[in-house]
Amino acid sequence: MSSSPVRFAILGAAVYSRSSSTAQSLIEVATELLGKKPDLYSDDTKPLDELLAKKDVDAVIIAAPIPYQPALIKRAWAAGKHVASEKPVAGNVKDAEELIKLYKSDYEKKGIKWHVLENYVHESGILGARKLLKEGAIGKIRFFTYNVAFFVDQTNRFYQTEWRKVATHDGGFLLDGGVHHSATLRLTLPSPVVQISGFATLVNDFLAPHDTVQSVMKCADGALGTYELSFGSSKTNVREILHVTGSQGHLRLVSISDGARSSGYAVEVYTESGDTPSSRSEFESDGVENAVKYFVDSINGKGSRDGDERASPERALGDRITASYTALPNGEADWAKIVPEVARQLPLRNLHWKSASRSLRTIQSLDVQFKPLFAFEDPKAPPLSLLERPYLHLLFVLCDDNEVYRATLRNQIREWLDSIIARHKQEWLIVHVSAGKNAGSKFYQRKGSVVDKIRADFNTGKQDRCVQVAQFVSAEDPTAWAEFTTKVKEAVITTFNSNVALYEEDVRKADSQRQLEGWQYTSFFLQKEGLAECFEAMNLLEDALIQYDELEASFFQSLKGEVFDVFLPNMHTHALSIPENSQSQSWFSNIGGTAPGDDALPILSTSNKPYRKLLETNQISIFDFRIYLFARQAAMLVRLGKIAEVAKRGAYFISTFTRTLRDNQGKLGPNFIESWTFSACLNIVDECTRHASSSSVDRATSESFVAVKAELLELARKQLDKIGILSGHLPLLHPFTMSLNEHASDSPTNLTPTAPNSPAVVSRPDLLAVIHDAEAFDKLYIDLTNRSIQAYSASHRKRCSLKLHASLAALEDHRGRLASAQTLYLRLPAHYVDTRWVKIESALLSRSTNLQGHLDMTKERLLSSLALIRTGVEFGGKEWKLDTDEDEVELARRLMKDVYDLSKTLSKDFAAIAFPPFSMKLASEKGTTAVGEDGLNVRLLVQSLFPCALDIDEVRLKFSTAEGEQIWFTSGATTLVPKGFTEVTLFCPTAISGRVSLELSQIRFSRIIFQYSHRPVAPNNLAPDPRNLPITKKQPIVYFPRDPQALSIYTEPPQAIHLNEARTVIVCVGTGRNQLVKIMLKVTTPNRAVQLALNEATLVSGSGRLIPAVPGAEDCITIENLAAMSTVKIQVPWYGAPQDSTLELGIIAEYFTSRKPSTRRTFRKTVDYVVSLPLAVNVQDFFRQDCILSKFVVTTAPGGDSMRLKTATLQRGDDVVVKPCQNPGAPIITLLPLQAANFLFKIIPPDIKSPTPRHLRLSITYCSIQDEILAKVRRVVQSCVEAAKLGDDLQWFLEVAEKEVEAVTNLNVYSQDQELKHLFFDEPVWTARVGYQFPGAESVHIDALRRIYEELRDDTQTEEPNAWKALTILVEIPSLNVLNLVHMSPAFKRTEVGQALPVKMSIRPSFTWAQGEMPRSVALFYDVAASLDDWLISGRKKGEFEGQDGEEVEIVLVLVPLRPGSLFLPSVTIRATSPTSPWSCETQHLNAGVTVDVLPITSRTTFSIDLNLSRDRSLVDA
Repeated sequence: MSSSPVRFAILGAAVYSRSSSTAQSLIEVATELLGKKPDLYSDDTKPLDELLAKKDVDAVIIAAPIPYQPALIKRAWAAGKHVASEKPVAGNVKDAEELIKLYKSDYEKKGIKWHVLENYVHESGILGARKLLKEGAIGKIRFFTYNVAFFVDQTNRFYQTEWRKVATHDGGFLLDGGVHHSATLRLTLPSPVVQISGFATLVNDFLAPHDTVQSVMKCADGALGTYELSFGSSKTNVREILHVTGSQGHLRLVSISDGARSSGYAVEVYTESGDTPSSRSEFESDGVENAVKYFVDSINGKGSRDGDERASPERALGDRITASYTALPNGEADWAKIVPEVARQLPLRNLHWKSASRSLRTIQSLDVQFKPLFAFEDPKAPPLSLLERPYLHLLFVLCDDNEVYRATLRNQIREWLDSIIARHKQEWLIVHVSAGKNAGSKFYQRKGSVVDKIRADFNTGKQDRCVQVAQFVSAEDPTAWAEFTTKVKEAVITTFNSNVALYEEDVRKADSQRQLEGWQYTSFFLQKEGLAECFEAMNLLEDALIQYDELEASFFQSLKGEVFDVFLPNMHTHALSIPENSQSQSWFSNIGGTAPGDDALPILSTSNKPYRKLLETNQISIFDFRIYLFARQAAMLVRLGKIAEVAKRGAYFISTFTRTLRDNQGKLGPNFIESWTFSACLNIVDECTRHASSSSVDRATSESFVAVKAELLELARKQLDKIGILSGHLPLLHPFTMSLNEHASDSPTNLTPTAPNSPAVVSRPDLLAVIHDAEAFDKLYIDLTNRSIQAYSASHRKRCSLKLHASLAALEDHRGRLASAQTLYLRLPAHYVDTRWVKIESALLSRSTNLQGHLDMTKERLLSSLALIRTGVEFGGKEWKLDTDEDEVELARRLMKDVYDLSKTLSKDFAAIAFPPFSMKLASEKGTTAVGEDGLNVRLLVQSLFPCALDIDEVRLKFSTAEGEQIWFTSGATTLVPKGFTEVTLFCPTAISGRVSLELSQIRFSRIIFQYSHRPVAPNNLAPDPRNLPITKKQPIVYFPRDPQALSIYTEPPQAIHLNEARTVIVCVGTGRNQLVKIMLKVTTPNRAVQLALNEATLVSGSGRLIPAVPGAEDCITIENLAAMSTVKIQVPWYGAPQDSTLELGIIAEYFTSRKPSTRRTFRKTVDYVVSLPLAVNVQDFFRQDCILSKFVVTTAPGGDSMRLKTATLQRGDDVVVKPCQNPGAPIITLLPLQAANFLFKIIPPDIKSPTPRHLRLSITYCSIQDEILAKVRRVVQSCVEAAKLGDDLQWFLEVAEKEVEAVTNLNVYSQDQELKHLFFDEPVWTARVGYQFPGAESVHIDALRRIYEELRDDTQTEEPNAWKALTILVEIPSLNVLNLVHMSPAFKRTEVGQALPVKMSIRPSFTWAQGEMPRSVALFYDVAASLDDWLISGRKKGEFEGQDGEEVEIVLVLVPLRPGSLFLPSVTIRATSPTSPWSCETQHLNAGVTVDVLPITSRTTFSIDLNLSRDRSLVDA
């Protein structure tokens, strides 16, 4: 909408208006902006034609009222001026179409630019919203609402323009302002609107014809939306809100108003719940400035395809099939009434077409454009083509009055029908529109109605060409117009089928005349293209594409003079060389490409030139024809959504058509081919990217397109390589020369212009800039290369992206930007490791190393040198070689010297993993012990692939034991032989034995550690790092023999265990051959419940001096001066209560020998020390009047082995008398599991009243059967070894003998017979073991072993003094508060069953065994109990009494025996009365063994017994 009522046009630095007075305000503004007053032209001063005739005027901006714009635009075109006109294009669609058609046919081919200044599509805020929606900021769009409200009254400045007051253009204010919002929707929505319906109304009469519209829209992707616009709003402020809701949030585009008009836009994105936007951006209004700027840029060749489309006049128009309409009796007034009803039936759905030569086609959706009949009857216009003709003629009759029908309508219908029938093969349909609700139902139709009369008068034959529909009902009942829709579809298909048949017949005839003289391919092309356009209009895009593919194939057939038997549908591009004077010269004017701007034409556009006009006049060049044909193919593919296919065909078309251009290079200017290729590639990329970003394109298509996009971008970049070499910006060196290898003609000599006098034909401003400016060249080169890299990366084509990275590095190198070049080079080699492209990797590393040397980058150069050396060995290769002219020996020596010298600057060692020039393997799987000292030796073979000898500083091996202990072997400096193996012996000062696994091997070279892993790859590692793969598939194993003369450390339990003292562990240090200067011993445990007191350790036996712990080193035991071949025992206390029976102990020792006092040796060992007691002891005490009897029950510990018990003594104190109930000379007891040994002692304490408890010590002398066997073995082995004078090997004999005897001896059997006669000396086995351990001295050791076996079998000694151990337990003398002495006195000792037996029971409490003070009396309760089978008790058998020390209480009872026999008297239980009483009680029956003889009954007598006995005063009622 124009912002001023002034009618004027801006032209360069001049202003035109119909009157000079109306342009005055603009002149003032222009003077301020331009710095000078522009010239004024007007109808009353200087006319417009005079201004347009000026040569210094290039373009005009026309901001005239809508009715006057078309005429002014045509006048400017006629003068050859570029035009930017106000929106809309014209006052109605018909005028707009005619204006566009005129521009396309007469002016576009001349290069004249025409932009429609729709400022909304250039607003930064709206473009920002568009970008967010296309990038998926809110996901897939579901629905949208667009609400716009303006307040226009009669004082409004827009209303004050006369042409708006009385609108001659369609829609009035709605068209003038509404085009902005329709443009906004077209721009922002990713998917176009395909269906719309709505209502218009008039709120304010002075804004006629309409001022308010409400509409509902549907997009191609299914999104729904509403649009409401009103200029009759009651509000004074502008409101413009676009609200788009997506699957992942919603977006709001809101106009920022300064009161009466918008001053900008705010874009808000909501992706989380709540009223606060996730992001908000504000933009100032800049649409007008941007639109004008883009118009100027477009004239200067700086525009973009996207901007051209946004400003194109055709943006709102599209190709559709047409149908004519006529409305009777009132023409356009009646048509306006039924337009909403007709619009609801569109688009047509599910049309089915079947031809004789094709399978059934289904057209899902088809839009139809309705035009008045007079639009097709312009006598001045050229004849219409089949596609331009209406597919159907519709006559709408809005009359239900029979009289009117007879009087006027019948003749009008007949006249209309006669005019239609005059047009051959055109379908027609009469639609009677009734105002009745039930008009569409035949049941309710009256006989003789208007529709019946129409049918009777005009239906001919069997086909019914008359339908009746009801007005204003289709919105509620979609089926009301179903018959109308069906008839329309049938008519459209009939016309389409007829058109196809006519086109195909014309094509067949033209093709059959191919061999005739004068046959023109262009004429054939136009006929076949008409068939393609017919298919396109019906949305049969696949069939349309086939026509263009066939046209291309026939084009090449015709040029080559060949007839192909089989049509190749995928033959869409070919290289073409046209000989002089060929037949094609009569079809095409020339090769073409010489017109201004041909090098920069967008090849996907069919509007670059008037191609159809050129084809019709047979003036088209091959260049233009090929571009037009490809653009039409691409247009079909785009509409089909095959974006990737467009890119693929485009890439192939460009590469092959370039060959045609090169064959005709002499007719083209310098750099034309490069410029055209560059422009074509970027045009395809930009257009396909725009289409691929649409939500209607599936993800697979987008991903497929990205791969081709990368190739197109690289092809465009290659053109810069050629231009750069020709312009001198790039050297004629690799990798830039790779772009010259595409064709033979791309040799350096052919890059020079072939036509020296030809003008510069490059029209692209960016390429013109790069030809003359190296800086501009670099910028464009880098930007385009980065775009290619991003595309290749997105398509997962890593190698291609790496190649482009290398070209960027080469450019930086050539420009002398060494730091940047080396950074780029440094990133590339690592990517070639996995792909094993060694030569490329080495070339990149070589250049990177040189650059780092120039830049003094020591560390980086070291790493690059190592990587370069690594590439000298191919994967799996057995030799080292680099692809260079330098002598390989000197090269290897120089590189390794560089590595050695550079690594000296490192602050710490650097590990080079799996460096391939070296490899290592064990020379033997058997290690050896060192001679004369503790330690081990292992032999290693080191292979070097270098062609020169190499001095290394050290070789190291790391082994691991089964327990996880790591052991390192080292060697000194060594010289490696060239291309061979060098044997190296490595030494470890740690003495171990058994099998160990090789983990790592290392070579030290200055501060470089070449490291190799020998671990097997984990089975769950699906992608192992090739640098860490083991040298062999199986992890190497080495076996080391036991060195019996080496240091050994072990633990044993103490000889005596005192449970009332801290527990201890005995750590034994066997020095072996070593005279130890010092040993530092650490004993640790992971058990947190136990604490080892190393600072309280004491020396139990052996030589040496225990050094007191210094502060801070309490966790270490230090002993000095230990003699060789001795054993030192250290007792270490420990505190705590472990839960398990064993305690894990870790022993770590560092020691120094007198032979090599500077060598630190280590010893590590983990042992399980048994902390559970071997015996379990329980005690039971029995209190008597004058003593205590204590019974001790001894059993083996749960799960323990058989034991032998020698003695058990209870050590008495000074005033306690203890008498054992066992003879001192009792035999040794063998205690098997689940058995018990009882020991009884009589304790007579003198004064139990002492307030403090008194203790005794129970000592048990015991040994396990296993300890007894081992003691026997040690005794026999020591004796035999000393006799054989093999004392240095005593430890070895002890170890093998103990293990052998333990393995074959059954402990339970031995516990009975104490014999080892089952031992068998297997001489062959022992000979092999001794031969490995003592080579050269086998016989004497075998004799000693044989003697040991014989002595053990014949040994008869039953007791091993060294096996006995002692367990001492502190026992507390028990106490008792009350001992109740009970005595029962029966009246006589014999009675009969059933006879009453009086019994007197006396209870005498005693406080003798009470500890501490007791009260005078204690409340006690007694209970007399007897078997119910023996006695019936009468009297007080339960009761309470006060017990006093020594005071006797008597109770009289009567017992009645129930059976004969010797019956024991009842028992009595006595306890404290209160359950909470602190007094303990026991009962002693003084005559517990007394019985009463009960005789069987011989006669029965009844007695009467008085049970009411007088109570004893000492008794208390129960």
